[in-house]
This record gives sequence, C-alpha cells and structure tokens, in this order.
Amino acid sequence: PLSPSLPPPAGCEGLTDSGVEALSACHGLTFVNLYKCKNLTDRAAMLLSRCPNLRVVGLSGCTNLTDAGVEAISRCQELRFVNFSLCHRLTDKAVVALSR
Repeated sequence: PLSPSLPPPAGCEGLTDSGVEALSACHGLTFVNLYKCKNLTDRAAMLLSRCPNLRVVGLSGCTNLTDAGVEAISRCQELRFVNFSLCHRLTDKAVVALSR
C-alpha cells in the first residue's frame, strides 16, 4: 500500500531539470518527492514521465510547473498518487489530464 504522506526532502531547492534527467534514467523509480524545487520546469515532469514504474509523484511548491508538465506525468501508467499543491500555474486542464 502506498502512503499519501510525502515527507519533504531536505536541501533539494537547487535541483534543476538536468538533475531530474539523471534521475529519470532510473527505470525502477517508483516514488519521487521534489518538494519546493523551484528551478524545475515542465521539462523535469516530461523527463519523469519516462519512468514506467512511477507510482507516487510529489512536486508541491514547484512553481514553474504548468499544465503541460502535469499532462506529461499523467501518462505514467502506474501513477496512483500526486501532490501538486502550491503549483499556482496549474489550471483545470491539469486536473482533467489526471482524471483520464
């Protein structure tokens, strides 16, 4: 069972899309929490969407994330839990993508 509780990681505020690119090479990745990584963009979400086993995604406080990034994440077949709180650029379009 998955826990919807995503404890915030310490000190990843400097992480960029390039760092997520390296992370996305881990095809066994099932859980990622990138709380308040304000340097991340939709490109990071698109890179994470390449992880076929990704089940839990926390991108709370990633203020550059837009609907396009959420649409990419929504294509993860195993996705069970997301947290996009404090992502103020998201609209209803992101919610519709996740509901499919």
